[in-house]
Amino acid sequence: MNVGWNSEEVRSYYENFHNEVSSMVYTIEHILRVQWYLDGLGIDYFMSSYMDIFKWGHLRYHPEISPLFSKINFEKFLPVNGCMEWVRENYIEEGMPSLNDHEHPTSFGHEKFTDEVIIPYLGGDNTVTIKQNLI
Repeated sequence: MNVGWNSEEVRSYYENFHNEVSSMVYTIEHILRVQWYLDGLGIDYFMSSYMDIFKWGHLRYHPEISPLFSKINFEKFLPVNGCMEWVRENYIEEGMPSLNDHEHPTSFGHEKFTDEVIIPYLGGDNTVTIKQNLI
């Protein structure tokens, strides 16, 4: 479900069952499962997020969240808060024309994020080959 969907079921879920703590616990559990799985297989990887999911400081120190949060290997994350924040900071007019926090970057914004964040992070000199492999 997505909070932006306009239906009675979604409204009912978010009014009666959803809470920030459980959502953050689920998110961190998913991140940890992926990291542990890839580490267990010896696969080199990096992670990122569409938006800065860790900006909610009041949740980071919650007793249900803090122990899980401390297990995340942030060295595996790209050196940006999130794709949306990076595009908004660097290419607001072409990459993020709407100032609404729930909008996604345009294709131009995603391409710039790939060219200027992901590819340099990978250390690739041949950007055409890397971009083809990412598509």
